[in-house]
Amino acid sequence: MNWQKLTGKFRSFPATALILFGRVPEYGTGKTRLSAQIGKMAAFKLYELCLQMQIQNIQLAENNLQLYFDFATDAADSEPDCRELQKKYFNDLNVKFRQQKGATLGERMRNSYATAFKKHEVVILQGVDLPCLLPEDLVSLIANCPSIVPAIDGGWMALSLHRKQFFPELFDNIPWSNPKTLHYTLQNLAEQNIYPARLERRPDLDTVDDLFHCGRWLFKHAGKLGQERISRGVYALSNIQDFEK
Repeated sequence: MNWQKLTGKFRSFPATALILFGRVPEYGTGKTRLSAQIGKMAAFKLYELCLQMQIQNIQLAENNLQLYFDFATDAADSEPDCRELQKKYFNDLNVKFRQQKGATLGERMRNSYATAFKKHEVVILQGVDLPCLLPEDLVSLIANCPSIVPAIDGGWMALSLHRKQFFPELFDNIPWSNPKTLHYTLQNLAEQNIYPARLERRPDLDTVDDLFHCGRWLFKHAGKLGQERISRGVYALSNIQDFEK
C-alpha cells in the first residue's frame, strides 16, 4: 500500500476531526459478552490491542486530523490520568481527551459531534474495538463524506459528516446493540435528505465467535496488515494464563 500517497490525500481536505469513542482500558469493565466467554483479562488485553490498532490507523494522518479520545470509565474517581493514557497508548499523537457527557449512548454521541463541529468542518466518530477498520477506511470516510461503515451484526462502526449535515435529533429513537441500529440511523439521516456512502460491511468484536469472523475477514481483505493483526491477537491471548471468568 502506498502510504505516502494516502497521506497526501488528507492535505486537500477541510479541517477534520476524528473522535475515538470508547472506554478507558480498564481491567474488568466493558466488553461484557466477550468477557463472560473468555475471561476479564483476555477481554481487557483484546480491547487494549484494538485501541493500538486504531492508533496505527491514525498514524498516517497524524498531521492532518485532530484526534479526540472521548472516553467513558467505571473508575471510582471517574477521571483517568490523561497524561498516563497519552504515554501508554498515544505516544506523540496530538490527542485531546474528553469525558463523554450524556445519560444515554445517543446523547453522548450527539454531544461529541456537536462539540467537535464547533471547530471542525468534517467529523468522523468511530468505536475503538474494531480490528477490521483499516487505515484506508479513514481516507474513504473523508473523501466520500458523508460515509458510514456498516457492521455485519446490523450496527455501524464509523460515521463521517460535514458540519452542515449534523442535526441534534440524529441519534434519537435508535435501539443500540440491535440488528436494526444501522437501519434506524440511516432512516434518521434520510429524513434530512442525507444518504451516506456505505463502505464494505465487516465484523466487529463483541463475542468469541466474532474473533473468528474478524480473523477470516482480515485474512481475506487486509493483506499483510491483516496477517499482522491476527498474529498480534493470537500472541496477546497466548500470554493469558487464566481464561476463567
